[in-house]
Amino acid sequence: MSDILHYNQTIAHLSSTHFCAVVRMRDLFVSTERYLFEPSDHVQLCTCHTGLCNSAIKHISLHFLLFLIFFHIVPL
Repeated sequence: MSDILHYNQTIAHLSSTHFCAVVRMRDLFVSTERYLFEPSDHVQLCTCHTGLCNSAIKHISLHFLLFLIFFHIVPL
């Protein structure tokens, strides 16, 4: 985490919201000889704070899992 600028302030500010923002890489990471970023280098930074981050299902039932496996293997 030492490569990320203002890590604690950024995480505290973004922790209560769900959104994505385009950020210049040189504003996000410490510039060193190892990391040389152009002004046009950008990254999309997305934040979330619940169990559904990245569209992940928090709990899945065995029946639903078997349903997904069956219909993935057996073509309709």
